[in-house]
Amino acid sequence: MQDTSDVDQREYFKSSHDGKLCRNVRLGKFYSVGISKIWEAVTQEKQIPNWFLPISGNLTLGGDYQLEGNAKGKIVICKAPIEFKITWEFMGDVSWVTVNLQEKNNSTLLILSHIMNYGKADPFWAKYGPGATGVGWSLCFLGLTNYLMSGSSVTEEGQKWLGTQEGKNFVKNSSDTWANVH
Repeated sequence: MQDTSDVDQREYFKSSHDGKLCRNVRLGKFYSVGISKIWEAVTQEKQIPNWFLPISGNLTLGGDYQLEGNAKGKIVICKAPIEFKITWEFMGDVSWVTVNLQEKNNSTLLILSHIMNYGKADPFWAKYGPGATGVGWSLCFLGLTNYLMSGSSVTEEGQKWLGTQEGKNFVKNSSDTWANVH
C-alpha cells in the first residue's frame, strides 16, 4: 500500500443537527479523476469493499445498509453524483455521515462530514477527541486513494500494511494531526 497523503483538509467544529448541539468532524481531499468515477467508488456495492468494508443492503434512497463488522444505517439523501447522507448506527449510537462531491477541472473534491451528538458521554471521544472518528476516516480516504490509483482491491493489502512500521507511523501521524486540529 502506498502511504500517500490521506486528506487535504481536516476540520473539527461544533454545529447543530435537528436542533441539538453536535460535534462535526470534516475531511476533504482532491482526487485527479472525474466526479462519476468517485461517485461509483463510494456508492456502488461492488466497489465499496475494494477500499473500505464489505457492504450489504439496499443502497438506494430510503434503503438500509450494513458494513460487515461495523456500522449500519439508512440512506436518507441520494443526489447522484453530488451528495449522499446516511445514518451511522454503531455501538448503540446514531450519528450522520454526509458525502459531497464537487468537480473542478476534471478533478473532484470529496468532502465527508461525520456529525455526532455532543451531550452523550463517549469514552473514545474523551480519550482521542476528533481523532476517535477522524483517524478511521483518514484510513478510508487512504484506501480510496490507493483503490482509485490501482483499480484493484486494496483492503487485504491495507490490513497487512497497517501492521508495518509505515502503517503504524501513518496512524500516529494522523492521530497527531487530529490532536492539532482539536
